[in-house]
Amino acid sequence: MQQSQHSTGSFACKKNWGCEPLPLHYECRLHRGSRLSDVQPLNPRSQLMIKAWRLLPLPAANAIGPHIVRQPG
Repeated sequence: MQQSQHSTGSFACKKNWGCEPLPLHYECRLHRGSRLSDVQPLNPRSQLMIKAWRLLPLPAANAIGPHIVRQPG
């Protein structure tokens, strides 16, 4: 089962079906910068990017989407 953020609908749904949260342990090595970027959907910066993305015409979103997904955080 995939990871869900606390305080989201998918987390509540999985909990309702009897799933229990488990701690996930990650080890990350940073190539550039001194900390990990906060890319969760609840982040205000992410909200701004999501709203801007929704305004794009579908052909434009389909053209640039795969290139964005390949970029690391």
